[in-house]
Amino acid sequence: MEVDRSGGKKDIDGERPVIVSWDTCTMRGVLAFGTTERLLAEEYFESVKGHTGWLMPRMDFAMKDLGLSPSDIDYVAVGIGPGTFTGVKVGVASAKAVAFGLQKPLLGMSTLDVLAAAAPSTADIVLSTIDARRGQLYAAVYKQDGGRRESVTDFACLTVDEVAHKVTAIGFRELAMVGESPAGLTNALRKSGTVVTVEDSYPSGPILHELAHEMVRAGVMSDALSVSPIYLKKPT
Repeated sequence: MEVDRSGGKKDIDGERPVIVSWDTCTMRGVLAFGTTERLLAEEYFESVKGHTGWLMPRMDFAMKDLGLSPSDIDYVAVGIGPGTFTGVKVGVASAKAVAFGLQKPLLGMSTLDVLAAAAPSTADIVLSTIDARRGQLYAAVYKQDGGRRESVTDFACLTVDEVAHKVTAIGFRELAMVGESPAGLTNALRKSGTVVTVEDSYPSGPILHELAHEMVRAGVMSDALSVSPIYLKKPT
């Protein structure tokens, strides 16, 4: 996919569908616009309390910069968590409002899936984690299966020791760790094999858009009423 990072108005005449996607479930939010041909724009911002309220103004500004109007949007995609309670709540609620208001499909994807997609394809096992605070992690484990990455565990909120036990029980030659992984977890897992840590620990615009594009291409459709957030634990 071509990534267009040039400034100014973007010529997208004839390029359809247009997909707007965002994820505010981690400490760094991301907003992306793209078509099936390319990623048009990506923006990163703080998504802690007090900053998620800027999501819609950022979307409006980006649309003006791209020369788009609301009627140009064909699909809305959103990271549905798990993650920070406020980030998940605001991100999903905003996506539902936009999709419902525009009467467009809404595509929901787990933030752990988005993170896992950043892992190198050479790794036979991928561990995707997000800091859940108080010594816990949101986590999921993935395997490569015929060129596709498939989850082999449920999304869970676990202690560092519980995550390490779950991964070592599966076994691996090479493990790619993506997301917010504490040093203690990395050290524990290195006893079982090679561990590769992906440096960017937050969802990225190109991957978020690519996953949304794959859902559109595969006909995986949903709507504002059926997409639900993933919390896994009560807010603290």
